[in-house]
Amino acid sequence: MILAVGRCGNGSAMVIRHGGEAETPARADRLEPVDALVCARLLAAYGAGDGTDRSTVGSEWANLLGIGEVDAFDPAARWRNQNARDRLRAPIGIAVDGTPVELDIKEPAERGMGPHGLCVGATGSGKSELLRTVALGMMARNGPEVLNLLLIDFKGGATFLDLAQAPHVAAVITNLADEAPLVARMQEALAGEMNRRQQLLRTAGNFVSVAAYENARHGGARLSALPTLFIIVDEFSELLSQHPDFAEVFVAIGRLGRSLGMHLLLASQRLDESRLRGLEAHLSYRVCLKTLSPSDSRAVLGTLDAYELPNTPGAGWLRTATGELTHFQTAFVSAPLPPPGAAARSAPPQEVRLFTSQHAGAVTGATEASAEPARSVFHAVLDRLAGHGPPAHQVWLPPLREAPPLGALLADDARRELMVPIGVVDRPFHQSRAPLTVDLSAAAGMSRSWARPDRASRPPCAH
Repeated sequence: MILAVGRCGNGSAMVIRHGGEAETPARADRLEPVDALVCARLLAAYGAGDGTDRSTVGSEWANLLGIGEVDAFDPAARWRNQNARDRLRAPIGIAVDGTPVELDIKEPAERGMGPHGLCVGATGSGKSELLRTVALGMMARNGPEVLNLLLIDFKGGATFLDLAQAPHVAAVITNLADEAPLVARMQEALAGEMNRRQQLLRTAGNFVSVAAYENARHGGARLSALPTLFIIVDEFSELLSQHPDFAEVFVAIGRLGRSLGMHLLLASQRLDESRLRGLEAHLSYRVCLKTLSPSDSRAVLGTLDAYELPNTPGAGWLRTATGELTHFQTAFVSAPLPPPGAAARSAPPQEVRLFTSQHAGAVTGATEASAEPARSVFHAVLDRLAGHGPPAHQVWLPPLREAPPLGALLADDARRELMVPIGVVDRPFHQSRAPLTVDLSAAAGMSRSWARPDRASRPPCAH
């Protein structure tokens, strides 16, 4: 085959000769510089001929945060020097022009995108990786006094696996699909958290919002920190499909969350618009990865852009409340941790080869994959976060599944004479537990528990 480039006799810019005198007129595809840059960035993660990732892939997320070597990352120092612009803000990927793309859940008045948002992406689109990137970035940028996370996975996948160890995480709730009582319990816990924050603001000085409360605290008022609670719910469409009444909780958080410091990110594989009634007005930003139907893309973005995305995991669009659309590629936090000094290591000499239509073969000197599974950036950062800052307030206590041992009940110092503990009362609305006791000094020899129910219409669960 002969490729001739240049103005040819037939007026075409290029001809292809397959042999003999046969010529096929052709025109080369145009590639704009910005598209070429995007293509180059996507290909940069791979070595020629060996199929393995380069060490720089794991550096991408760290570079976006400006933390250099992950194993040398000092969270406490980073949080001490945090500026107001970076509060509640984290990088999620790179735009097509090479600039960082960040998710900012502050109020628009603080140059943010708003407190509540939506994330939609089909199976294989990289949605789980994006949610992990969001969670990890928010924790790396914000200390536990500023931000706590409540992570909910309705189907019980591995999206939030291992995040429970972080000091920021109030709870990781999974495997709810076949546990209707746990869904009701979570509903109580979220309603209880809204009530707790309202009571705290009222008793601290009738503050109208968490922002006013925190301003007073930073101004010298003797107040405890009240971190923003970022609630990420994966597979929320499935949750609302099986438990439609849960929408009331989301709507309440959407309406009151701005003042109470409770922010929502609802994620799903697909979007059922009918489930968003009453909630859509509160969702200010939208993140949409690859969708399998034009209707899902149009419902989230107002365009078909997400449906037309390539099948590249992590490719997506970010839409702000103003309608601005940004095309980006998600940062890969599950990438292997680069070896120390990988970012500064000098590049090996480059060999120039003739570009032909034949396979180039393996690159000589390519590094072989290690037999040992590499430690990921995700787990390395979690290790660095451990032990820094106060633990998050527990919004969700583990469910009571097994009978408590008698020794644990008898060890309670609050027992009075002739008050016999017989169990434990679960109080999800109050995010606490209390002993269930029998008063043998009563007239009939027995009395009710002195652990009162959360609500008259819903008795507590006792074991």
